Amino acid sequence: MRVAALYDVHGNLPALHAVLQEVAYDAVDEIVFGGDVAAGPFPRDTLEHAGNMLNARYVRGNADRYIVETFDGDREPQGLVDDWVVAQLEPMHVEFLRSFEPALSLDGVLYCHATPHADEPIFTAITPDERVRELLGEVGERTILCGHTHMQFDRSVDGIRVVNAGSVGFAFGTPNACWALVVDGEPQLRETPYPRELLQYSEYGQLDKFLDPPPAERMLEFYEAQAAAG
Repeated sequence: MRVAALYDVHGNLPALHAVLQEVAYDAVDEIVFGGDVAAGPFPRDTLEHAGNMLNARYVRGNADRYIVETFDGDREPQGLVDDWVVAQLEPMHVEFLRSFEPALSLDGVLYCHATPHADEPIFTAITPDERVRELLGEVGERTILCGHTHMQFDRSVDGIRVVNAGSVGFAFGTPNACWALVVDGEPQLRETPYPRELLQYSEYGQLDKFLDPPPAERMLEFYEAQAAAG
């Protein structure tokens, strides 16, 4: 079985188009969108394009949940989910986001956004093993594919292989779109160049973050400080 794992697209339609061209060439059986699909420069078009994939399944990310909660009036706009993003979406788009699964298992691989049991906890390539093992909790699969922190890694913790697919639309440490191809349960990390200049056609107020993302070193330091704080 061949699965394309596309995480953290974050409304970056040019990046999604570029990756899907490679996915078509790879002739995958399934596409897993691993959460945080819409929050970014082209939320509506990205969500509609992702939703038109006939062989796709969808894992809920924290930003997807934030959009639903903000649309419902249960959360104030904040972060990448601002008023502009929410205003681009119709009720049908929000209902689509509401339908996303918390996690899913395919061919012996567990696909989740952050951890198998929650969409917000943070760990990175350098987080201590004992902390990662605690966050993974009870799992039956021996391979876990996640995203959330926008940086690829591949590590083993207590006999469990943990792979971060990186971010299609808002990767740190590379100008490319990052994703993973999983062949018969074995993840392979991929990067795909895309025309970043097309992002300038968006009216998103936080476009500068996508045009000039922070370096990986700074984000590692930031995330590890967050993780240490609890």
